[in-house]
Amino acid sequence: GGACARGGTEAGSSPVSGAPPGVGAVRRPIREGGYLLFLLNHNDATVTVPQPAGARDVLTGDQVGDEGLRLGPREVVILDEPLT
Repeated sequence: GGACARGGTEAGSSPVSGAPPGVGAVRRPIREGGYLLFLLNHNDATVTVPQPAGARDVLTGDQVGDEGLRLGPREVVILDEPLT
């Protein structure tokens, strides 16, 4: 909430609607035709985050499938999303 959310928005980022409860999600444009999506699971349990197929985990290179992304407890993931 608060200053973090405002700072992200002012820096060209935007909050993402549709994230499960307890999951922080911010999308930031990185180039013409794409975004980085930062996801943080604040929960003590694994959640599934719906994502469009074609997004790629920046750290592992794994593609996100149609079933979405399983995000472990307190896990952080950065996705490279193509512009849709």
